Amino acid sequence: MKPSSDVTGLYRNFPAYLWVEDEETRTYLQTAWEGELHIKVLVAGGHGHLHAVVNVGSRSSRRSPELSSI
Repeated sequence: MKPSSDVTGLYRNFPAYLWVEDEETRTYLQTAWEGELHIKVLVAGGHGHLHAVVNVGSRSSRRSPELSSI
C-alpha cells in the first residue's frame, strides 16, 4: 500500500513556494531574500524527498482548482 499525502494545505498563504533539500539552503535563501515575504522556502529533507514533494504538489495542483496557478 502506498502512503497518501495531501500537500494542498501547504500552498495557501504565499503566492510562491520553493522546495530545497536542506535547512542550510533554506537559511541561506531566507537571509539573502530578507524582506521578500511573498516567497516561502520549505525543506524537503534531501534530494529524494525533494523529488517526491514536487511530484505530489504537481499532482495535487491538477486536482485542486485553488492550486491551478501553481
